[in-house]
Amino acid sequence: MHSTNNIQSKKLVLLGLAETGKSTIIKNALEGIITRPGEKYDATINYQRKIKRLCGLEIIIFDLGGQTRFLDKFTGDLSRFVFSDIDAFIFVIDPLQTALYSRSKYYLELSLERMKIFSSNAEIFVFLHKMDLIPRPDRNIISDNLKKYLTSEINNPIQYFETSVFNESIYEAIGSIISKIFDLKRIFNKTLIDYITKNIKTIVEVHLLTHEGIFLLQASNNHFKNSIPHKKIRKYFIYALEQKILFNKENTVISVEGKKNVYLTYFLERGLAVLIAVSKQNLTQDVKFSSEIYEDILKFAFSLNEKSNLLTKGGR
Repeated sequence: MHSTNNIQSKKLVLLGLAETGKSTIIKNALEGIITRPGEKYDATINYQRKIKRLCGLEIIIFDLGGQTRFLDKFTGDLSRFVFSDIDAFIFVIDPLQTALYSRSKYYLELSLERMKIFSSNAEIFVFLHKMDLIPRPDRNIISDNLKKYLTSEINNPIQYFETSVFNESIYEAIGSIISKIFDLKRIFNKTLIDYITKNIKTIVEVHLLTHEGIFLLQASNNHFKNSIPHKKIRKYFIYALEQKILFNKENTVISVEGKKNVYLTYFLERGLAVLIAVSKQNLTQDVKFSSEIYEDILKFAFSLNEKSNLLTKGGR
């Protein structure tokens, strides 16, 4: 972990050909801007450096322009600047750009060569992006073939994600990366599991997210048979976020009622949020019990805030 001005930071680099959706990924997952179908953004000229703050830490994001003249510069004269001290490298490819597969493979391999020199311990990810535009029956075969092609001459361990900004997949992918590079499981996982164990008859799932809705960690109660799809979790989180913004609901539990569960969201300090799915049947058995749950959630939120302080202290 790097330190700038006594603030611990991680370097995240996104690289890929032009029009693969790198900037849109950043806008949606890390800046909370929701892209509408058909909406387009200007191409990135050269590169953009942005900072995302979370729990007193900094994610330093490099969004690299995808035009050939920029890619050649990044992997050439500027390679030391671009590829030094990377914690997570994301290569973005649009599977619909079939005519450009060989160029993508070329720049991926070149990037990996540079990272062997400047950031040998970096985590490497490939996003097969805009997967929602591929007909569902064709997705698996296109994805499998593209993975085989890209890694046919690569020995580096690479984790693949199939992503889109129009569903929950991009929030899952970015969340997985952030959680890994900051080792969030070590800090928060026991607290989430202990809370489930303490409320074994009532709590179905607990999700730790960012204020933009990135999925960081999850704890599930095995007493309830079916897990809740992230698509549904995101739906209720977005509703809670809208309530927070429209009605200035700060420091309060925002409740959204579903068919089987009630979804309770609390926006923590320092960019975190917690969403708790409570069995609807158990929640509504009596009013006193319900009020106790709300009180308990506030205590739980306080404990998560305390845990987040350990990230900046580097503690356990």
